[in-house]
Amino acid sequence: MPASSNSSAATTDTALPFSPSLFQIIETLIDDLAVFNEEGFLLWANMAFHDLLR
Repeated sequence: MPASSNSSAATTDTALPFSPSLFQIIETLIDDLAVFNEEGFLLWANMAFHDLLR
């Protein structure tokens, strides 16, 4: 999965089922978005989520 063109974008996990176009749409969301696995571990988060935690 390609990384976003934004150099500060979060690294992505290649196991996530996002197509490149969906990934670009998700990264442009101003809402926080995070993906967790069944055990509750954070797998991926968009930049809005990272900004929230700063």
